[in-house]
Amino acid sequence: MRALRVTNQANTDLRSVPELDDLQGYPSWMSVVKTYALCQKLLSTKLGHLGLSLAQYEVLLAVYREEAVSQKRLASRLLVTKSNVTAMLERMEREGWVTRTPHPDDARSRCVSTTRLGRDLLKRGVEAQAAVVRIMTGELSAAQMEAIREVMRTVGRDLERALEAP
Repeated sequence: MRALRVTNQANTDLRSVPELDDLQGYPSWMSVVKTYALCQKLLSTKLGHLGLSLAQYEVLLAVYREEAVSQKRLASRLLVTKSNVTAMLERMEREGWVTRTPHPDDARSRCVSTTRLGRDLLKRGVEAQAAVVRIMTGELSAAQMEAIREVMRTVGRDLERALEAP
């Protein structure tokens, strides 16, 4: 059995998993995953104070960006299934945050728009997200932020290609 490897200061007794621990990109991948989880937790907490879940906020933001968006297009933009969006939109419509109307070109489809209440809530959500972005980037230079952006674009393209592969 291999000796225990120190992989995290808080967890010095973790057993080594060579297939991961010896993988060149694993520490970077773990850093991205942990940072994303922390970001999501902080943003979810801030949005929770507004009575919004992160998923609801993402829907409001996407609908605001493209008013009268079809539910199908909305699901595609959010990378979720149409049934997931439909269920969420039903709840958000009951709350008075969005309206759904028949699609002008397809009677089977519906278009989603934000209400005044939804836009007011979105405005407060955007302020919460902006605060999180400022926390995340406050100590970074413009060059560091651009380098992160380029790296994430490259990684994102590779992941998209992998999803498209047979």
